[in-house]
Amino acid sequence: MFTVEEYRERYAHSNSEELISLLAIDPDQLTPEARAALSEEAERRGLQRSGRDVVVSPTVYRYTKAPFSDRLGAFLFDTFVGLGPVIAAGLVGLIIDLGKPTKTTTQINLIGACAWALYYGLTKDGRGNGQSIGKRKLDLMVVSVKADLPCTMVQSLGRAVVLAVLCAVPVFGWLVEPFVVLVSRQGRRLGDFAAGTQVIRVSEYEAIRHKRD
Repeated sequence: MFTVEEYRERYAHSNSEELISLLAIDPDQLTPEARAALSEEAERRGLQRSGRDVVVSPTVYRYTKAPFSDRLGAFLFDTFVGLGPVIAAGLVGLIIDLGKPTKTTTQINLIGACAWALYYGLTKDGRGNGQSIGKRKLDLMVVSVKADLPCTMVQSLGRAVVLAVLCAVPVFGWLVEPFVVLVSRQGRRLGDFAAGTQVIRVSEYEAIRHKRD
């Protein structure tokens, strides 16, 4: 027999499609503890029973917390995509110059690479389906918590600016966003709160939208 807390933990790590299946069965088949925890988690995600069907509230869009390890992996991948050309341009410049004054070509290469890094960093989460290249690789996306639509370019800019400001503070600033992600119930960092976004699983987003449609 599981306790309510154990069921809460279990349902919190279940995707919404699994919860919808549980909500569709006869409540008498569940223990009181399971029913209580399931009701809480369903309300948190905007799921509710309507007769024999399960519907999603049109005004509430709540998703499970994306795994921190996957988010970290996506971040590292995107960092490589953004800064890789800068590092490559610098190395090529060193090899070509061989200790001589920096040539105009090398300067142009570095400026172009830095411009790409800035552009990608500011707009990466507003690309395509709210997915940067790293997030696409790890089945993640950024979604607007109010509109339940993929992150826009404006929201991506907001997320990036908050991160950049914090990263300008050595050590302490670097740890703020990861800490907030870990303690936040929905895994939203300060940039997410500022932009009104959340990082979620693409598979969960598609399952919820399919059920809603």
